[in-house]
Amino acid sequence: MKRSLPLDAFRGLAVAGMLLVNNPGTWGAMYPPLAHATWHGLTPTDLVFPFFLFAVGSAMAFSGEHLSDNKGYFNKVFWRTFSLFVAGLLLAAFPFIRQDWDFSTLRIMGVLQRIALCYGLTAIIIHYLNTRQIISLCAAILGGYWVALLLGGDLSLEGNFVKTLDIMAFGENHLYKGEGTPFDPEGLLSTLPAVVTVLIGYLGGLILRNNYTVDRFLSLFYIGLGLICAGLLWHFAFPMNKKLWTSSFVLTTGGIAFTVLSIFVWITQLKGWEKPLFPLKVLGMNAIFIFIASGLWAKVIGRFILNLKGKETSAQNYAYETLFKANFGDLNGSLSYALTTLLVFWLLAWWMYRRKIFVKF
Repeated sequence: MKRSLPLDAFRGLAVAGMLLVNNPGTWGAMYPPLAHATWHGLTPTDLVFPFFLFAVGSAMAFSGEHLSDNKGYFNKVFWRTFSLFVAGLLLAAFPFIRQDWDFSTLRIMGVLQRIALCYGLTAIIIHYLNTRQIISLCAAILGGYWVALLLGGDLSLEGNFVKTLDIMAFGENHLYKGEGTPFDPEGLLSTLPAVVTVLIGYLGGLILRNNYTVDRFLSLFYIGLGLICAGLLWHFAFPMNKKLWTSSFVLTTGGIAFTVLSIFVWITQLKGWEKPLFPLKVLGMNAIFIFIASGLWAKVIGRFILNLKGKETSAQNYAYETLFKANFGDLNGSLSYALTTLLVFWLLAWWMYRRKIFVKF
């Protein structure tokens, strides 16, 4: 597959966002834009995951693998989907043996699991359907999802249909507990509209396909604005909600992704300014690997115990308290810790880039 600088930079932007918002010094001190919306609403942090899924779809358009022979293509799709899903399970299970935990509480769904399922389903869809049929399918999924959530319950944390189905499918012990109740923001049913996010990215990739003209730039930009307007209008009837991945959320974030990608095309391809986006390109070339490595690192330093003023605390909190909070205060210290983590993993990505090490899943 020929590399696309705007797409690599766009993917790198999503990874940079993930590193920044997933690694604060403390979850108790964060600037509001770096936190997810509590429930309904949209913050800059809520754009990170849909941007990554959008990039997955765009890359599929550029690769053109879906046009290859059936057997080889589907073998590749199966093993890529399987490896991503298993990587997500292993990341959730790491470090595998703990006194206070067993596999009966393993979370089944998660970020990598959603990426895997979205990739696998999208790969099947784009192999069999043409552009017009894909657009029709996207509309049907988003409309059907709206109806399902309205008829299956309400849009509250406790009463939504996504939660009901996940409990039926996995049981409460295998769901995310971070919301204060068993509910998975990467739920099984809400993965369907997330597939639409990938398909929107695929359609954006088709518009480019190595043809970086002013007309293509304007097409991306204006389609993005149209999707944003449609999402904002739908928000009044079906509120934007990242944790439910509502249809208005899909359109709005997809539209923003279109406009940002178009700006990257304008900067790199129409203006020839490649250097400003080089740092993002470096992250984008090993996106999944950097995400997994950062997740493993966070778990390791979260479980390594040190002594702080006579009390046991994690290595992560020790570093935050003694280096960052002590010098910058709560909010700025927490942000500085996140920025330092971003810098460390950017340096790792840069080292891999310089040595042409590109890890694929």
